Amino acid sequence: MYKYLFTTLALLGLNACTPIKPTGEFSDIRGQVFSSYYDGPLQNALVSVPRYAKQVRTDADGYFELRDIPTKWTDLEVIHPTHGTLKREIKVEPFGTKHIHLRMSNASEPKNKQEIVFERNFDIWTTDIYGQHQTNLTGQQSRKIYRTYPVWSGDKSQIGYIGFQGSQRVTLDDDGVWIMRSDGTMPRKLTSVMDVGRLYHLDWVPGAERFVFMLQDRTFVYDHKLGSLKSLSGNLNRPSALEKYDVGPVWTPNGQRIVTSAYNVDFETNFRFSPNLRHIYMMDANGGQRRQLTQEGDNYAPGVSHDGSKIAYVSTISGKPEIWTMDIDGKNPQQLTYMKAEKVGQPRWSADDKYILFTSDHLQTYKSLQPKELWMVNVLSGKTHMVTNDAIRADG
Repeated sequence: MYKYLFTTLALLGLNACTPIKPTGEFSDIRGQVFSSYYDGPLQNALVSVPRYAKQVRTDADGYFELRDIPTKWTDLEVIHPTHGTLKREIKVEPFGTKHIHLRMSNASEPKNKQEIVFERNFDIWTTDIYGQHQTNLTGQQSRKIYRTYPVWSGDKSQIGYIGFQGSQRVTLDDDGVWIMRSDGTMPRKLTSVMDVGRLYHLDWVPGAERFVFMLQDRTFVYDHKLGSLKSLSGNLNRPSALEKYDVGPVWTPNGQRIVTSAYNVDFETNFRFSPNLRHIYMMDANGGQRRQLTQEGDNYAPGVSHDGSKIAYVSTISGKPEIWTMDIDGKNPQQLTYMKAEKVGQPRWSADDKYILFTSDHLQTYKSLQPKELWMVNVLSGKTHMVTNDAIRADG
């Protein structure tokens, strides 16, 4: 009996000390804390989830691990005696570990002026290129509207975005293209498309009042100054099963051309189960004079530099989706990243064209339909860093 009791107590003690394997209800957060003041790992920072009384200190390399956290949105807090307190909203993911990088600033550091706008949990946020000084611009606005696909105006005085209600069947009164001031004030709707489907993927001509966006598999151009709305895929007619259709169109800075990716849909793809590859195309503002810019691999999600000379895009030509650039005419393709991630999305240029923003599931062990962590690559050096967590659809 005593032997049985001792064995039982030993097992209970072992289980109490053994971390729970990530499940649908509990999971882990792992990461690294850096000091932007001296650009290196920050030791002895206190990382905590106050809601669940979980805390740990970073080691000599800035690493930390918080285990057995409920899989939901929660607040993470980082405190260090020589740096300012950092607070961050984190989505703890089920069935895998959430990996994040955090940068803390010293009180004497000047604020980086390059602002990024991004979406987190259907709100619009801003931050700098290192993920610091994060501000939720729409957290106090009406919660009946979801906000997504934010994009800067040319002078960064305003932010455009797509707003929609919860229905998945038809667009409703609040569904459409919205704009607000860069501080989140004075939101107003510009236009909507009263038709079946969801609006997505917004882009704005710098210095003009023209927008391009998608509704299902159709591309629309809206001119706010003229009050005109035009479908580049026909007058609300869907493309046939064997036509190409565009995905993720963006403007060139002068507003004269649109760069997009398109599926090559044909008989072989539909009936012989060949890979449905995408390629990058350029067309005029009316959807004409199409020209294919890429030839090999799966190529998608183009983003044009602010000076109009380069296109960033995602390509699988080297095996995994990586960030590539090419000249505006499709020449001189160059691979920038070698992260070997499974999912990479939406490259966008920083305001000075020195960096490219993109989302990636690099380092993550949880499964997701889309990459949720925002990264940045230096165009000249190829050096990458995580900007922030749970940040999708960013614009620099």
